[in-house]
Amino acid sequence: MTARLAPLATCLFLLSGCSTDAPHADEPTMEELTALFGEAAEQVDDPGKVDDPGCNGVIVPDQSGFERRVALTFDDGPDPVTTPQVMEILRRRDVPATFFINGNRVTNAERTAIVEEIAADPLFILANHTWSHPRNPFLDQMDGPEMAAQIDDVTSIMSAAGESSRYFRFPFGRARCGTANAVRERGYIITGWHVDSADWCYAGGRGKCEWDGLPEVFRDGDMLGYVMQQVRRRNGGVVLFHDIHRFTADALEGVIDALVAEGYSFTSVD
Repeated sequence: MTARLAPLATCLFLLSGCSTDAPHADEPTMEELTALFGEAAEQVDDPGKVDDPGCNGVIVPDQSGFERRVALTFDDGPDPVTTPQVMEILRRRDVPATFFINGNRVTNAERTAIVEEIAADPLFILANHTWSHPRNPFLDQMDGPEMAAQIDDVTSIMSAAGESSRYFRFPFGRARCGTANAVRERGYIITGWHVDSADWCYAGGRGKCEWDGLPEVFRDGDMLGYVMQQVRRRNGGVVLFHDIHRFTADALEGVIDALVAEGYSFTSVD
């Protein structure tokens, strides 16, 4: 183990309690995912909440998008195979991005090195997506120490990696005033999204997506068409991907090509 990795690796050893459990062992079913992201999609488009985003984990206050600018964000990593692939494409194309990590995925020296690499690259931001992407109970249903640990243990990873920015994304965008306030009290900026790429659905369906929230014309493998439709409608904005999926890594360069061809530019969430 190199000296560079030692502080973060020590931090992870203490936080994990020497656990050998696979991260995200209790993966949600596709039915659960479609329900949760469907709920989030309804919040993104709810005009009644535009003026009061304070307790909402989905809405980005700038509802009009970023004036033909796009901010790419990636959740649920790091993955030892697909996260480096995504990073390589972004670097080669000089596209900034924010990586919202789950602490329980940073389980060994290889994943630790990826996290440190993200934090060290000025093109990227390392951000907080909770320790375990809680689903039962959700973060917005937790109280006290359990909720605090979900936030603070990832903060420790970020600090050990040298990340000074503080961005936080709620799993599935589920937030209430209590949890939103707890996040902000820790100095975080809550970061939702304008555009859900639905890569989680395409990846789970081996290229096909049967989510009711997806127009039928895009369901047979056309994530690119779906993303572009949403970006055009909002004139840019924050786009949600997941760097744990090979489908996403394989499709990313095509998305970048299409955005550039239509005159969009790329920006960071900060």
